[in-house]
Amino acid sequence: MIRRMRNYSESKMIQNPHLQIPTLKCTLWTAVDLLLILIMLLLLAALVNWTTIGTVDFPCQNRQNLQYPYMGDTVSHSLLYVVGSVVPVTFFYVTELASESHRASKDYICVSLTEVIRVTVLYTFGAAVTLIFTHIGKVSTMRLQPNFLATCKPNITFSNCTKGFTNLSIDNCQNKQVYAWEIKSSFCSFPSVHAALSAYSMVYLVIYLQARLKVTFSVLFCPLLQAGAICVAYYIALTRISDYKHHWVDVIAGSFLGILLGVYVAVKVTNLFYKKTKAETKTSKSVAVSTNTRKMGSSIEIGEHTHLFDTVESLEVEHPV
Repeated sequence: MIRRMRNYSESKMIQNPHLQIPTLKCTLWTAVDLLLILIMLLLLAALVNWTTIGTVDFPCQNRQNLQYPYMGDTVSHSLLYVVGSVVPVTFFYVTELASESHRASKDYICVSLTEVIRVTVLYTFGAAVTLIFTHIGKVSTMRLQPNFLATCKPNITFSNCTKGFTNLSIDNCQNKQVYAWEIKSSFCSFPSVHAALSAYSMVYLVIYLQARLKVTFSVLFCPLLQAGAICVAYYIALTRISDYKHHWVDVIAGSFLGILLGVYVAVKVTNLFYKKTKAETKTSKSVAVSTNTRKMGSSIEIGEHTHLFDTVESLEVEHPV
């Protein structure tokens, strides 16, 4: 009975590689990863809410690049977070449930959901890193947005400028028709968080689809989805320039940061293109062969309740050495 239970568990481990890790260790690793992501999100919230805007040097004479009108947001922050979270996770869920490799297992739903959770957790880690990096860049550079004068409406006189610059802080802003966070954002233009997060999410999705989506009915279906994802990120980045929210350098820097982190998290952290090494393949094959051998040995019966091992003992009694 114990031999049969051991053979069954080993056969399930071969069918489902995820079960090769003990359940306790897998649960512990997942809990640790979720705790680390929670800490990163708390750090991000602290950076966004508790960092203060100091004084900046406002260029009194060369202020042409800061006089653009206030246009609002074509792509709001809420829509950006929906595009960066709901869209990729939906593709993760559908792709893993439709995976033929998961369907080969008897418990393919559990295997698929496990992989969805794993990919989502690691994707969230990359998104948190992207937001932290962009906010650090914003509070470090303190570059004014192109629509700064229209958003802030500072109470300063340009005639008092010395050496072409004057000190300016958020307390000098008098515009009451916009939100306080918009005035704060007008002091922090570099890099663009819209460009960074959209580039990260869509580049990660493109790499994920390339690695996991297997389509047999069309050659262009997967490339079409990937092109659509790139177009979404490209459009969001361009709206930040047309809305006069960022300079073109801010958008390029944010996009570069998002692309870099998207490629790194997808390829190295999530390991989407993982392939078994020769040693792992040899080990799995040897385990499979030994398991099949034990199955065959335990299933051979001589008489009514005689196993292979009983036959060997009888042979030793009939032909003693």
